[in-house]
Amino acid sequence: MRMTTSSRADFHILKELITKRWRTNLAGSSGGDGSIGFRGFHGDFEVEVTLPGGKTAKANFSVKPNSANQYRLKLNSSGAFEVVEEK
Repeated sequence: MRMTTSSRADFHILKELITKRWRTNLAGSSGGDGSIGFRGFHGDFEVEVTLPGGKTAKANFSVKPNSANQYRLKLNSSGAFEVVEEK
């Protein structure tokens, strides 16, 4: 494949869309009830939370079309998250 000036420009535009605009990045602190909300595209997500003391916990969930897409992440006794879909 031969890259032309035009195809390089197209590549950079597409790369910007995929790595920045179409990606959901969220950083913040939870409220007093421990909750945080966000809006994201349909797809698979990974959440990483920094707990008091600096330890981190991760969980994966999916945002699906035509679904409530409300989840509760519960920290279990081993320090890992359980993802519970709210109905």
